[in-house]
Amino acid sequence: MQRLIWTGCALLGAFWTLLAVVAHALTDWALQAVATGSPGNLATQAAESPITQWLTPWLGAEAVTYLQNSMLTLAGWLHTGLPAMGALDAWITPLIWIVWGIGTVLLVLGALLLCWAFKHTPEIGQLRRRQLA
Repeated sequence: MQRLIWTGCALLGAFWTLLAVVAHALTDWALQAVATGSPGNLATQAAESPITQWLTPWLGAEAVTYLQNSMLTLAGWLHTGLPAMGALDAWITPLIWIVWGIGTVLLVLGALLLCWAFKHTPEIGQLRRRQLA
């Protein structure tokens, strides 16, 4: 049972890491697009982004377009609200990875708790003995 728990933990950890990488790439792209491009030029940059070509086979064109539009809206709002776009880029990347680290620690703690529960719960031990017999 521990192998199953740790395999699930590893798969969820890999998916969680993929989400963090995608969030970092999309955030970095959106901040650069808003900092360097004019509003009319952002749609062209979104279509030509290498992130679009990388994500489209995995998520589908509609989902990638939705993610890009969401990031552009957020980045545009932040661009008008914050005078220093470079300062935003300086703290958003560490924030993404701090959230990733907290999520990873919680995932491992959950797996440890499940392993402990399966080891110390008598009913589960009886089920295991029945399966082996």
